[in-house]
Amino acid sequence: MEHRIGPRSPISLNVDLCQGGNDLGCFLTKDIGPGGLSLKGKIRGLNNNSLLTVQVEQTAKGDTQYIELKAFVIHQGNNTIGLMWVEHHAGFAKATQRMPSLSV
Repeated sequence: MEHRIGPRSPISLNVDLCQGGNDLGCFLTKDIGPGGLSLKGKIRGLNNNSLLTVQVEQTAKGDTQYIELKAFVIHQGNNTIGLMWVEHHAGFAKATQRMPSLSV
């Protein structure tokens, strides 16, 4: 059953995941939206409802910034991890759609 909040756009971004200060690695997004995102990959030992920090590097006009957002694990499937933002982030989703430099 689909539980997404709002539409998702197919955007490929490299994001870093952390859990409680532990680096879980870098993952490629499949899609992203105001309610959450899907990642390609698998993390051994990760439980649904785990709280993660998602970090995205953003470079504009030579200035690099890091966006950090909290998300819950809501789905784990065949090489896919579904995350739901802790808070609704419509602004972040709109920003990624307007920034082709974020796509890999």
